Amino acid sequence: MSAVPSNTTFVLPSKAKVFTYILMAIGVVSIIAMFLTDHIEGDHSYHQTRAWSNVFSGAFFFMALALAAAFFLGLQYAAEAGWATSIKRVIESVTLYLPWGLSFMLLLFILGQLGVHHIYHWMADGIADPSNPHYDEIIAGKIGYFGWFWWVRTILYMIGWYWFTMKLRKNSIEADAMELDKGHSYHWKNVKLGAWFMVLFAVTSSTSSWDWVMSIDTIGFLHFLDGTFLPACGLVH
Repeated sequence: MSAVPSNTTFVLPSKAKVFTYILMAIGVVSIIAMFLTDHIEGDHSYHQTRAWSNVFSGAFFFMALALAAAFFLGLQYAAEAGWATSIKRVIESVTLYLPWGLSFMLLLFILGQLGVHHIYHWMADGIADPSNPHYDEIIAGKIGYFGWFWWVRTILYMIGWYWFTMKLRKNSIEADAMELDKGHSYHWKNVKLGAWFMVLFAVTSSTSSWDWVMSIDTIGFLHFLDGTFLPACGLVH
């Protein structure tokens, strides 16, 4: 019985590629149709909020899957769980969507700041200016938490998540490329990285949910961890 080469590369079958492209095309057409049909007769102040909210939900969900996979990967390293080695490459593959997911989220935030959509009411022009017709006293009282400070936090979240995820992946690939790592140096590097990532994720998983989700509606109560870790576990299994 011949051994399976260690450098075996998975190749997606051509039929699966065609099927994937068809689904992508259907998705694009559906999004265009959604924007074309999302309007309220006689309401010129309506800016297709329902359509943009659907886009936001989809972008956040898939970004969250990749982020939760990164959390799962870091957790296995921090706990030194040997069983996860057999599915490590699957988890790492899911994390590779994180740069794209974060980019889509960042694009949505920028469009909101430019007034293209109105998902975040606190981004509206003049919302904190008493002389502006858009002035909101409640939001104005919280504008110190939002504004430029919100953007600083958002950028730090994205940089931190991206760096730890890509570093874990890079060390894993480099370790596999070595013929023999006697001191298990790459393993211990990822154990330390995984532990620090757990600390980062423990804090930012809460604060980012306040900034990105709960700031849409200040009286809403949503749980970021339930929306990230559990779907990712389902995806992996």
